[in-house]
Amino acid sequence: MKKKTFLKTKKKKILIKNSDFCPKPFIDSLNGHKDSILKIISHPEHSSFIFTGSADGELRFWSLSLRKNFRIIKAHDRFVRGISIDSKGKSILSCSDDCTLKIWDLTSQKNKPLFFFKAKYPFSSLASHPKNQFFLTGNKNLLLWDQEQLRPIQKLGWNLSSISTIKFNTIEFNIIATACSDRSIILYDLRLHSPVKKFFLEMRTNEIIWSKTDYWDFYTANENGNVYVFDIRKLGQIKKIYQGHVMAVTSLDEDDLGSSIVTGSLDSTLRLFSKVPHKKPYIYFTQRMKRVLSISISKDGKFILSGSEDGNLRIWKNFFNKDSNFFINYRNYNGYSKKEIFPPPPNLKNILKIKELLFKKKENIKFNSRKHILPGGILKKKNLNSNKFF
Repeated sequence: MKKKTFLKTKKKKILIKNSDFCPKPFIDSLNGHKDSILKIISHPEHSSFIFTGSADGELRFWSLSLRKNFRIIKAHDRFVRGISIDSKGKSILSCSDDCTLKIWDLTSQKNKPLFFFKAKYPFSSLASHPKNQFFLTGNKNLLLWDQEQLRPIQKLGWNLSSISTIKFNTIEFNIIATACSDRSIILYDLRLHSPVKKFFLEMRTNEIIWSKTDYWDFYTANENGNVYVFDIRKLGQIKKIYQGHVMAVTSLDEDDLGSSIVTGSLDSTLRLFSKVPHKKPYIYFTQRMKRVLSISISKDGKFILSGSEDGNLRIWKNFFNKDSNFFINYRNYNGYSKKEIFPPPPNLKNILKIKELLFKKKENIKFNSRKHILPGGILKKKNLNSNKFF
């Protein structure tokens, strides 16, 4: 008799089909943090370098190839709310609930910040410009900073509540999406020096990411356990909904090919959604893993990284990566077919040709045997099910 798998929550116990789970997705768990891991980012140029920020104010630098921690910085006294790497990849920025903003040098081993700023209000979010030396900070104000002059150069927004997340568009870097604690989502354009659009959802948005293939779409992780997809051209309607979590979605990420989305939730599970229709999501979880607070996909797309309340950085397999050639967005390739983009090796071509010829020969034998049989005769099963060519 097959064993039944249950997902336990505080209020109820839910039965989950065993077909929804991947065979052994877990790879390794990296220990070191003493408190919850709140933020995970990867280096834009070196895919094996990972940076994490925790609730005890620590920044840790990890190597996925060595699977160990190689640098620790006691950056802040309270929760690390945001970490980001500049466009050159030589410095890392961090902000915290202790009202401080700091910039650290990645090229030196000194644990003294290059820049220190003390604000009146706690910082809640941070984002670096993908191409230029600018970055954004959010608390009750949304400020654009010049990293070379080390001062704010532009103030954006209305009278805002606390900004929980900030994201630059992946292609049009002047467009910014932010989520606030009053359940609102606001779009900005740096060229207009003012907000463009503001709309409200029924529950709060925890995180926003822009699509890496459809540059006009963005995904929102909501408190009701769903992931909503919006099109900036039609903000009045929801484009798509990803469902499955039984508690709030805290973090999400998309791979560079745009083939899959991974989400982390307070129900202590990860879900890997495919953009291919009628493809079931995969569920990742372990018995010891607590509530998932941060999610990231490595730059090469092979691994999924998760940070939870127990302070462990877990590494998982990305099962959609091995078939990423079949889930690719073909709008990036102007009219080319799958076979032209990913041609099979020559030996496989010859085998397929031989198999096709043998199959046609077998079908011809079946057709001729039916054609030349006498009226009222019975066709023998040997001719129909002959496997002598395979």
